[in-house]
Amino acid sequence: MFGADAIAHWPALIPPLLTIIIALIFKEVTLALVVGVLSGAVLITGPDLSTFSLFLDNFLVGAVADKDHVYIILFSMLIGGMVSIISANGGMESIVRAFSRKVKNARDAQMATFLMGIAIFFDDYANSLIVGNTMRPLTDRYGVSREKLAYLVDSTAAPVVSIAFVTTWIGAELGYIQEATTMMGIKQSAYSIFLNSLQYAFYPIFALAFMLMLILTGKDFGPMRTAEENSKAKNIKVKFEEVDEGPSKSPLLAIIPVLTLIGVTAFGLYWTGTKDPIETEGGFLFQISTILGQANSYKALLWGAFSCCSVAILLTISLGKQSLHNTMEHMLTGFKQMMPAMVILTLAWALSGVIKELKTAEYLGNTFQSFSPIFTPALIFILAGIVAFSTGSSWGTMSILYPLVLPLVWTLAQNNGYAPEEVMPIIYHCTSAILAGSVFGDHCSPISDTTILSSMASDCNHLEHVRTQAPYALTVALVSIVISIVPVNLGMHWSLNFILGFLLLWAVVWSLGKKFLKKPSFI
Repeated sequence: MFGADAIAHWPALIPPLLTIIIALIFKEVTLALVVGVLSGAVLITGPDLSTFSLFLDNFLVGAVADKDHVYIILFSMLIGGMVSIISANGGMESIVRAFSRKVKNARDAQMATFLMGIAIFFDDYANSLIVGNTMRPLTDRYGVSREKLAYLVDSTAAPVVSIAFVTTWIGAELGYIQEATTMMGIKQSAYSIFLNSLQYAFYPIFALAFMLMLILTGKDFGPMRTAEENSKAKNIKVKFEEVDEGPSKSPLLAIIPVLTLIGVTAFGLYWTGTKDPIETEGGFLFQISTILGQANSYKALLWGAFSCCSVAILLTISLGKQSLHNTMEHMLTGFKQMMPAMVILTLAWALSGVIKELKTAEYLGNTFQSFSPIFTPALIFILAGIVAFSTGSSWGTMSILYPLVLPLVWTLAQNNGYAPEEVMPIIYHCTSAILAGSVFGDHCSPISDTTILSSMASDCNHLEHVRTQAPYALTVALVSIVISIVPVNLGMHWSLNFILGFLLLWAVVWSLGKKFLKKPSFI
């Protein structure tokens, strides 16, 4: 029907839009993804037998056969197995008991979740799985809704990882920026551009600040407020009463496997990142970022997950908490609990393959070519949000838009008579806008892998998580766009831009939010 080269126009939007519409209407993500992938196959081949061959052999099998995807699947399964083991042996229970000594109410439980989300900053997958599974019994006890827990987990994972100096995200981002700077002929290092872009990192920082405001004020609005009020009314307390009963259990049963995950992953990043020569020039952070940029993060995460699962098994058996048979059964239970998410992830990857084949991102990028560089950062933020929302992949969005958009902005600015010293602040701003828009779109997308993992780890209905989180993400995005256009173009100092943004978010919380929680005990 259409050749792949002929789809770089509006029909390229049909598969992601159809997927999102079906998911939101019928609340069946798996069906929506299947229809989306099939619709893309039809656009490419036409409605004949070759459509099913393309759907099954190219997109589905191709998604599973991708080596990086296999790493993610195995990593997720092993993390699920580890979590199931440390839940059964009492390690997770003991951590919850330790937290409960400080946590006295729902707000304390939310603050503890927020702080743990910030502490696990090295990878968003690990963040979502560990924080969601660890904190769920505690938030259940105090009536915090599963929707609110999923929001706290999802909205601390990517924003923290995206702006931290040394993470797997930044390593990949530096590679994307370096590719763009090479095309533009800029001599400035990718790491320097990233550091300068942080003064425009509005969405990630505002997302964390907004979450903190909601916790401190005890207010919520929109669908999240309804979910919270329903949860308080039900006061579900899922099996938490068992925590305060029976013999004391050691938190080390959970802490040691988690530390093993962090330590082995860090070692794996260093080991795989130093196989190629490292520049001796530059500071410590520059060298660390270079190592992360060269590292195989998927391989490092798999090493960490295998090690932590093995350590959890050995600790459980050696301390006599479970028999070998029971321990292995619990591990398999953890694997089974991960299967629905793995199915959705595989279909989401297949849809990404369709979108790449149809050149959806290229079509969106070409749509914004003629705009003035002054408004370009805000438009790029919106574009990145649309692409990430449609594809469900912030990394995929960044990998496409950095080499596509930054050279485009450089050319537009020069064509509009900007001097090189005037162009670089726009480049910094656009660099941050791509990253921020990718995170924003990923937060709102029902086919995002991190959104799926956050729902799963929090044991929250996936579409309810998307529905309740979206108004908060949109609020932060709107404030980010306003700050990106008005104060920045007035030449305000970056610190004043953030202060103004914080004040706008505070005004939203106080005007729209409803308070129904008590003052926290340890704030």
